[in-house]
Amino acid sequence: MRWEVFLAPVRRIEMRSQRLSVAASFPAGTLAVEEALARQPTAVLLGYPYYQKGEVFRYWPRATARIRRRLYSLALPSLALQLVDLGDVYVPEEADCQPSQALEEAVKALLQAG
Repeated sequence: MRWEVFLAPVRRIEMRSQRLSVAASFPAGTLAVEEALARQPTAVLLGYPYYQKGEVFRYWPRATARIRRRLYSLALPSLALQLVDLGDVYVPEEADCQPSQALEEAVKALLQAG
């Protein structure tokens, strides 16, 4: 799977912590992300802004925006920790797969890459 198939980039979030640095972010490019994943220690952030109501998945991007703001504002104990922000899982309504399937595919690709 290519990273960009079912990922939506997020708006730039103000970095409040001097101790958290962004190693790479989508859509900086798959090569930049793969290089960042090769470094240790690395934290990967992949947002899943969906909730299920009955049979329908609802997309709510503000949910992951709150999480990102909180994460970026925390002072992490390690100066060496790099964050790779892959954006949010996003599946257009006309796509043939469910958001949970897209998330599973993205995680599989991450595990294979890193």
